[in-house]
Amino acid sequence: MPYVDKTEEFFKIIEKLSNDNINIRKNRSIVQDTQVGELASKITDLLQSGYQNGQQQVLKQPSKHSYLHSRADAMENIQKVIGDLAQMFQKVATMVTQQDEMIKRIDEDIDISLTNTREGQNYLLTYFNRLTSTRTLILQVLIWGKKKKIKKKKIVYMDT
Repeated sequence: MPYVDKTEEFFKIIEKLSNDNINIRKNRSIVQDTQVGELASKITDLLQSGYQNGQQQVLKQPSKHSYLHSRADAMENIQKVIGDLAQMFQKVATMVTQQDEMIKRIDEDIDISLTNTREGQNYLLTYFNRLTSTRTLILQVLIWGKKKKIKKKKIVYMDT
């Protein structure tokens, strides 16, 4: 289970980063809104004053504003990708946990099968030993009986 602990820790970190990024984005949007308001007031002031230098500053400000918007959009896309990756890692962690459980069950089943196989082998060996001892006993009785008959016949021939 160490992998699951590490992945859970990883997801907690990712979730914290994602929440921090969301808070940063909200703060940026608030700051950007106030900056846009300030920019609008500066633009109107500069346009009213009619200075050429002021007009150049006005032209520079919108490009900076669009740059900030593009950066904010890029951050949102990165956060979405991180969220998607977090979901994928969560699914992988779930699959790893399920597979770990299945592997444990398979291992237990193999152990049970091995135990049953050994017990079966022991029973077969016990049966084989009983069978061979019974056969040996029967053969000994038969051989002993034949030897007695042969001795009796020899004795009979000697008496006559």
